[in-house]
Amino acid sequence: MNPRTAILSVIAAAAALGAGEARAETLQSPVPSVRDMGVAGAGDIAGDGIDAAWSNPAALASLYEREAFISGAWAASETVLTDQGSVITRPGGASTPLGGAPVAEAVAGRPFASAGVGWRISRRLLAGLTLASPYASYAAPPAGAWPRYQTTTFDLSGADLQASLAWKARRDLTLAIGADVTFARLHYAAALPNLTAGQADGSVDFEGSGWNLGWIVGLKWSPSPRFTVGASYRAALTRDVAGDLAVSGLTGALAPLNGAGRVPARITSPWVGSVGLQWRATPRLTLSANLTRTGWSRAQGLELASPFSLPGAALIARDTTTLAAGASFEVSPGVILRAGVSDTPRAFTANGAFADGRQFTYAAGVSYALGPAMDIDAALSWSDSGPEVIDQTLSAYAGAQFTDLRLRGQWQSRRAVFALAIRKRL
Repeated sequence: MNPRTAILSVIAAAAALGAGEARAETLQSPVPSVRDMGVAGAGDIAGDGIDAAWSNPAALASLYEREAFISGAWAASETVLTDQGSVITRPGGASTPLGGAPVAEAVAGRPFASAGVGWRISRRLLAGLTLASPYASYAAPPAGAWPRYQTTTFDLSGADLQASLAWKARRDLTLAIGADVTFARLHYAAALPNLTAGQADGSVDFEGSGWNLGWIVGLKWSPSPRFTVGASYRAALTRDVAGDLAVSGLTGALAPLNGAGRVPARITSPWVGSVGLQWRATPRLTLSANLTRTGWSRAQGLELASPFSLPGAALIARDTTTLAAGASFEVSPGVILRAGVSDTPRAFTANGAFADGRQFTYAAGVSYALGPAMDIDAALSWSDSGPEVIDQTLSAYAGAQFTDLRLRGQWQSRRAVFALAIRKRL
């Protein structure tokens, strides 16, 4: 491959890697805590237990014995993208319709798994390990669909092993810190336009992986037995990913760009800060609320080394604040019902590769005691985003081969998640 390389931002939605509770629709992965899912994300920051420690390591403060959990979830999403006059302008030519199916429907489903164990080291010091897959997502519009020049495949998977330590500074105050070892695997592919109208598209394909480190801090304060405040901060993280980039199918003046080689890539995630409250209104009713601020403007998208300008654009994003509220009610000894709702504003400018808009999530859950030392949790959530209008200009190549693409359309997305967990005191 041509050794000349330029780092560019490709709108591939990878910018939200590791965004915690306030992820945009396409990237959202279930958090390890199924109890938190049952209240739409309103419970973990001021919550307790090893399953909540990934969101706030101070959740370990409640452990008086060894505790373990394992959870699984299935997330299914449907995104509909409707073309409303997208055009391509090749060198020296007039604008022509982009082509492809006018309505592209992308349906995806993916399993997730999490596990963890927490224990008390001493009267004041507690520790925990949590294994999660918070960064996985998958998107693949139908072959030849009009968003093809932004993405034909976006497959992000990974794992996060977090080691947490919590210190009870006082009876009512716990301070905590966590260190994360993260692994990310990415497969990104997109179509490339040839310069002659009617010719089949070329393609760009990247597959890579990488290991990186991150950190999180948290606290819990309980000024009374009925009221708890929690807070956590997960730092922004630049993840280096190395992999193989292949360009093929280009003809004519573009043919010299075909080739393959090993290139670096980079994914930058935003910081996430959260504050949560829990109030035991009655012996059977607990109310919870959570506010999460996400530094999306810090994110830089997928920065990929390439010998030419790919169809893409700098990621345009703004910081957002997510609000969530929920309630838990003990209907009988050993049976707790949960429900919650959350509202997340749009973070990214709408585009054909990444369905992002204001997202409302509705959730319900239940916990059932299987015995004195074991509980089973279940949760179901439903999210709606859009419709959002897309009007975006992209560019491919440079100089005499410069090609202009304008995407005009609309998208709408829905998502359902079902999760199940077992928690056991050991």
